[in-house]
Amino acid sequence: MRASGGARGPREVFIETTRACNLRCAHCAVSQPNYSGGTLSWEAFSRVVPFLRVHRPFVHLNGHGETLLCKRFPDMFEAVVAAGCLVGFQTNGVLLKPELTRRLLDVAGSGGLRYVCFSLDAAEKDLYERIRRGAEFETVCAHARFLSEEKGRRRLDLPLLKFEFVAMRMNAHQLPATVRLAARLGGGEFNVSDLIEYPGMEGQRLGHDLEYARPYFREAAEVAEEVGIRFMVMPVFNDLCRPSAPAKWNARVAASGKAEDSARQGPPSPSLSVIPPSSPDTVPPRRRGRRMIKACRDPWDVTFVQAGGEVMPCCILPLPMGSVAARTLDEIWGGPQYEALRRLVASLTPLPDCTTCIMRGWKPEGLRARLRHTLGRAAVAAGSRLGGADRDTRPNLEVGIKPDREAYRQGESCRGCLSVRVRGSGPGVLVDVYVVAMPPGGERLWATDRGLKSAPLPFLAAWEPFSFPRLDVFEHPVPRLSPGTRISLLAVAVPTGVAFDDEASWIASDSSAVNVCSETVPAGGQAV
Repeated sequence: MRASGGARGPREVFIETTRACNLRCAHCAVSQPNYSGGTLSWEAFSRVVPFLRVHRPFVHLNGHGETLLCKRFPDMFEAVVAAGCLVGFQTNGVLLKPELTRRLLDVAGSGGLRYVCFSLDAAEKDLYERIRRGAEFETVCAHARFLSEEKGRRRLDLPLLKFEFVAMRMNAHQLPATVRLAARLGGGEFNVSDLIEYPGMEGQRLGHDLEYARPYFREAAEVAEEVGIRFMVMPVFNDLCRPSAPAKWNARVAASGKAEDSARQGPPSPSLSVIPPSSPDTVPPRRRGRRMIKACRDPWDVTFVQAGGEVMPCCILPLPMGSVAARTLDEIWGGPQYEALRRLVASLTPLPDCTTCIMRGWKPEGLRARLRHTLGRAAVAAGSRLGGADRDTRPNLEVGIKPDREAYRQGESCRGCLSVRVRGSGPGVLVDVYVVAMPPGGERLWATDRGLKSAPLPFLAAWEPFSFPRLDVFEHPVPRLSPGTRISLLAVAVPTGVAFDDEASWIASDSSAVNVCSETVPAGGQAV
């Protein structure tokens, strides 16, 4: 467990090997007249590797261009794996030929390569090639199929084969069929992204008319359950996948156990969070009278190294934090620019680009943030120092975890409440509260924003440490386990700044359990 505070390393690092591309896709910035490409030099990449060795983040070895177009991509891949990092990358699939696939699998072994994501925007050849100009539909499908088959021949569980679909008016009707195609090619996950409207694509963004897209998203979600592929969407599309009657949605059962164990997929998807993101707006919404802040952890968890060496805080905000050509990534990550950005993102007045960000919504402001704004960072640091105190001087707490029912079908949303209260005095104490999922016969699998280990279901108990009193709601899908499986849920409270990998550091804990049901409706006719 890394130390608490701004100096700890990120969970994820994106390394853009190149901004150049071998295609000229209709919806991509590469096709714009003033677009300029560029490739990350080996010297700049080499200056990032020591940072990777120390912090061992999950590395996404791609950026805005076609990552495999970088001639030294295989060497970079090998260096990242040798640094002890898990790695994944996205590709348009044209250059991922069988010989390269074999080489990458040889280097990665049984688990170093966590995922490969193919861009796939249609299930019909003509439409696909009209969007992905310069690609051959059959070639891309063949390369994806070979990866899946080679993984099977080697008896590997990984890499997970993902597909990304950029949704727009011209291809929304193809969404269900493309999900089916992805499953036939061996896919385990299907991601739907929103379109950024560059010149020439005006009016194509579905955000302008979500109702038009609703039936296609709903059908695609049903197809995904039918074929056993995980279906993920950006926050702006969250509501499109649910029918108007929630009870009917909750009654649907995932029909296949084929979905990959998400413990091996790397970090949780941004479309999952404790408080589901709202649609972005220039005016922050209010929830029950509470002030709202951005539900974003990127400045604490993620960093992007661009092909030119510039370090960016995310894929949306065009605000360089520094360059690895001038400073080490460690210096940039812990530097004043990053610290200033973190304070802004956690405040009531984030930057305009953050306010309208399509990737992150809003959440109620926590007491930790209010303390920071009103009393300054010293008050927060004082709470963190509790971690160094003896156990007898730690706060007297109670923590509870309560799912809203005891049985769920696979893929249904497990919803529950986390509660924490102080027994006696000591208000204002800062703690972290985590949720742990424990499948039968397995080790404890911590799943938090800074989790010690990945988990087979993406419970995220607390995006930030908090004080009292507070009640949090968690809601996440139950994994695809055999009917009758019992999952134990454990809530643990630990002083801020203390590692939670040792039971001796826990202040309080509580446990509960949920069952994975079969498709059969229980006696009495009431579906769970």
